[in-house]
Amino acid sequence: MISNLEIETKKILGTKVSKGYSFEKSKEIFLKLHESGNFSKVFTINPEFLVDAYYDKKFQKVLNSGDYNCADGFGIELLYGIKRTPGIELLNHFLKVCNEESFSLFILGGSSDKEISKRAAENIHKSFPKIKIIGFSSDFSFQKEDDVKTIEYIHKCMTENRVESIDLIIVGYGHKNQEFWIERNMAKIPAKIGMGVGGSLDFISKEVKRAPKFLRTFGLEWAFRLIIQPKRIFRIFKAVILFPMLSLFEKFHVAE
Repeated sequence: MISNLEIETKKILGTKVSKGYSFEKSKEIFLKLHESGNFSKVFTINPEFLVDAYYDKKFQKVLNSGDYNCADGFGIELLYGIKRTPGIELLNHFLKVCNEESFSLFILGGSSDKEISKRAAENIHKSFPKIKIIGFSSDFSFQKEDDVKTIEYIHKCMTENRVESIDLIIVGYGHKNQEFWIERNMAKIPAKIGMGVGGSLDFISKEVKRAPKFLRTFGLEWAFRLIIQPKRIFRIFKAVILFPMLSLFEKFHVAE
């Protein structure tokens, strides 16, 4: 866990969520985790995470083991007053720090058919040329059965680049899957910081466009995502309808 840092954190539906910050504070958090000597876990928590964790206590336990659970979602800010930092923006903060420090990076996840991790690596290299990208792969699944092959491949890349530990590994297997993967495998790599990035790989690879800034400002990014990705409708229902309902129930229940 992060010590000697004042970070606003509260429990929401049983899951701890921390305030999002601008670059300078995010840099401080990243470096503190990096220097901790532990295998630190960073999760970006949106309303969908909180709904799923409310019903899945194993998932909730993994999230609550996170070292920094950054609020990512307009609903969290609106209903609980916790400042959010969207996952893609927190990732960009962290990549900027890695660039400043010439840290190493591994990129894992995304669609293999669309070469998401490769395209993400290329774009990260263009924007952050001092980061040492030691490898990337979209060829392995999040399933436990693939863990051994995945770790062997990461170790192969580490050996080729003469790296004994990875400064940051970003994992884009989608929520739940990536958090469980990080929980199982961080110490096996080893990596100083593991971050679940979900759809941020799609943004970085430019496979998916972000919503226009004015929609993001008013918390309407979900509507834009629904238009361009209709298959997300159930996920959006959880975030936009079910999360407020559970939150109101929690508030009234505590008040009683």
